[in-house]
Amino acid sequence: MHRITVIGGGFAGLTAAITAAEAGAKVTV
Repeated sequence: MHRITVIGGGFAGLTAAITAAEAGAKVTV
């Protein structure tokens, strides 16, 4: 499992977070 931190909660940041979470990563926004 990968841990990913997304900096920025705009549309692009949230889209990246959702995509990473769907791929099985643990995401922090």
